[in-house]
Formats: sequence, structure tokens, C-alpha cells
Amino acid sequence: MGASDILALLAAQGLTVRPLPGGALEVSPKERLTDEIRDFIRRHRAQILAALTARQPAPDRHDREAKRRELRRLIETLARLDPEHWTPADVAEALEAGEQDIASALATWRTIAKQAGLLPEPEPLSPRAADRRRRVLQMLRERPEIKRALIADDADPQHPDAVIVAIGIRRPDGTICTGELAIRRERYDGIALLALLERHGGATVH
Repeated sequence: MGASDILALLAAQGLTVRPLPGGALEVSPKERLTDEIRDFIRRHRAQILAALTARQPAPDRHDREAKRRELRRLIETLARLDPEHWTPADVAEALEAGEQDIASALATWRTIAKQAGLLPEPEPLSPRAADRRRRVLQMLRERPEIKRALIADDADPQHPDAVIVAIGIRRPDGTICTGELAIRRERYDGIALLALLERHGGATVH
């Protein structure tokens, strides 16, 4: 019996299975589990795990590369600002250590860069603004061929006289930055804005 057959049999019983850290399995709803099904899952655990793991999306290689480039940029900039305490070997060691956990290392070095005055403290975003930024980021990640994306929001209660345009831009190194424009309603021209963006490398507009 193949792994797909096993998962199909469990689904036919109204059960869903997902992998947990450490090689465990979570089966739900628990009230549908019988001793016979538990034994069946135990006997085929390895096949189920292999099938579920294969279904999981691979890590985003482009996202990791972008994080790696940002990490290098931060470390090298800090090293240039303090050459007496940073040698090329120190830079290489810091970069190598960061490879173990790119996300954690990047968070740490961003904090250090902020303390050194290299990165401004961002102003807190409203939930609506944060959602606009999230959506343009998602558009750029789903369509790697475009360089820019924007969302026009004409119903933000904090800006009743303006159209808020959230813009996401993919830099040449692959990193993505976002920002917003507040355009007075009487001056907003969505067609002209779309034409402008299309002339500068293509965009997705919502």
C-alpha cells in the first residue's frame, strides 16, 4: 500500500493528519480515532511522515538570499564604521555564524544597526496600513517577475480626504521595500499612476 493510499483511507474516515516537530503526527478529530486506526497509523507512520513532508513547500530560496544579502550589508557597514575593532576575519566569522540561522541573525544585527543609528525606528502602523503593506508584499512574492506592486485604498477612515497608495518595490538585490503615498482625492488619477508604473518596469495594481 502506497503512502497516497494510506492518506486516502484516513481521509475517507474523516481524519486529517499533519506532521509535528520531532517526527510526531497530529490526527484530528480525535473522537474519530479507534484502537484499530491508531494501530494502523503506528504501523504506517514512516510512510505517512514521508508523504506529508513531501507535500510541504520548500523554503523560499529567494527570501533566504535576500536576507543573506541584507545581513552582509549590515555587518560590512558596521565594520566600516569601526575599523579599529573589525578585521576581515571578524566579518567573515560573523557572516558564517549568521548562516546557522539567517532570520535570528538578521534580527540581532538589525537591532545593533538601530542602536548605532543606521536604521531609523519605524513608526507604528495602523492595522489598516499594515494590511496594505502585507498585501503588496504578497503580490510581489507571488509574482517574482514584477518589480513593483501597489494597492489604492480610498476608504481609510484616518484619511477621509485622500487616497492612500501602498507601494512595494523589488530592489535589484532582491530585497523588497514598501511605502505609502497620501494623494488628495481630487488629484488622484489611477490610470496615470498605472501608466507611470508600467513605464518603469511593470507593476501589479489593485
